[in-house]
Amino acid sequence: MRITDRRAMDQLLSHGILATLRTYPYERKLGGTILIRGLRDKPRIKATVEKVIVNPSREDLEKHLSISGFNSVDEWLKTAEELHGRNPNRLVVIKVR
Repeated sequence: MRITDRRAMDQLLSHGILATLRTYPYERKLGGTILIRGLRDKPRIKATVEKVIVNPSREDLEKHLSISGFNSVDEWLKTAEELHGRNPNRLVVIKVR
């Protein structure tokens, strides 16, 4: 998984947990270990996929906002749509191992 947004990467590095919006079917990786890469492939971090919510509701996003790195659900959604070029349909929670 690549994390290119500074707010999201800061959340992961500072708190060891991140809620992120994705298009990839991470439910196949649930409970497994993934490699996190940032800009220029650094840093490389091992993380566990803790939770995947397919087609998350606004309520789901609000519940996970505090571990997203963003200040509002709208800011989070807008950034995710810009990065992915479409509306991500999965909320993925990852935790540093």
